[in-house]
Amino acid sequence: MRFGKCLVSGAACALLVIGSAANAAVVVTNIQDVAPAGGNPGDPYTPSAFTASSSDLLSGLTPLSVTGNTTQEGAVGVSKWTNGSIATLYAKQPNTGQNLIDNHVPYGTLTANPTLQPPTTAQVVYDLGGLYNLSSADVFAGWNDSGRDLFSFTLEASPDNVNYSQIGSFNKNGDNTGAITTPVTTKIDFVDDGGSSIASGVRYVRLTATDTDNGYAGMVEFDVNGTPAPEPGSLAVLGLGAVMMMRRRRR
Repeated sequence: MRFGKCLVSGAACALLVIGSAANAAVVVTNIQDVAPAGGNPGDPYTPSAFTASSSDLLSGLTPLSVTGNTTQEGAVGVSKWTNGSIATLYAKQPNTGQNLIDNHVPYGTLTANPTLQPPTTAQVVYDLGGLYNLSSADVFAGWNDSGRDLFSFTLEASPDNVNYSQIGSFNKNGDNTGAITTPVTTKIDFVDDGGSSIASGVRYVRLTATDTDNGYAGMVEFDVNGTPAPEPGSLAVLGLGAVMMMRRRRR
């Protein structure tokens, strides 16, 4: 899947490529980490099954745009998604007299409900500030329990914030509210099965949540990894050089 759009008039085009090799495909996998029982209310817990990056392309970035409520039930919001931390905590219970608003400070929330009329979705767009070839993307969803720990979503890329192409999607399937009573975090990973880029010539990354557990769910981190792509001017120079070489050979 690919599309192109000229970014420099009369010169070069930035071509977005999803899945760089003809026989390659973007693979989506997920792994869940459940905190052990016995933690005291308010105790910190950091998942041991995986880690997040503090030096990826989104590190410290604020979204270019966001739709939907990111601060439900005391969640802190978008700043948590790119701070490099996936630390969470054991929930404070109502019978302890502790402030329940503290439970969700590790998260930003995404609000999406396909059963409403019309259905609601949540969307976040990041501007990478330049063109990149993306090697992987990781979304870390979670909550203090399984009540609002997971969401379905699509992941898309664009060179211009107008034309988007889908990298991949994730379906949460059923809702297991009440099944887990300790912090639960899930890492959803997007990679190319041939070891190539999952998308090339990308400046904008868009995540759209389409379904959540009980109307909204927590996201604790969003990582996108990659390397700078050749700028359109560089591509034009390379193209001109190739033309000159061909002319010399013909002479």
